[in-house]
Amino acid sequence: MMRRLRRLIERRRTQGRDSGMSSVEFVIGTPIIFGLLFLAVQFALFFFADQVALASAQAGARRPGPPPTQTPAAGRATPAPSPSTGSTPWAPRSAAIR
Repeated sequence: MMRRLRRLIERRRTQGRDSGMSSVEFVIGTPIIFGLLFLAVQFALFFFADQVALASAQAGARRPGPPPTQTPAAGRATPAPSPSTGSTPWAPRSAAIR
C-alpha cells in the first residue's frame, strides 16, 4: 500500500515537468530547419547559374564572330571601316542604316 502511494505521489510530482517543452523544441528546431532549407536552395541556384554560364560560354564559342583585320603597325586586330558609312561592322544596325 505504501509503495503504491509513493508511486502515485512521484508520478504527480514529475507529471507537469514537460509542460511547455514542445514550444521550446519548436523555437530551437524551426530556425535550424529553415536554415538547412535556405542552404539547399542557395546551392541549387549556384549550380544552376554555373550551368547557365557554362552553356552560354559554349554557345558563344561555337558562334563565329566578324573576322578582324590585322594592322601591321599596331600588331593587334581592329575592325575594318565600312566603305559606305565609315562605321565599323560591329556598330549597331540602326547606325549603319542612314
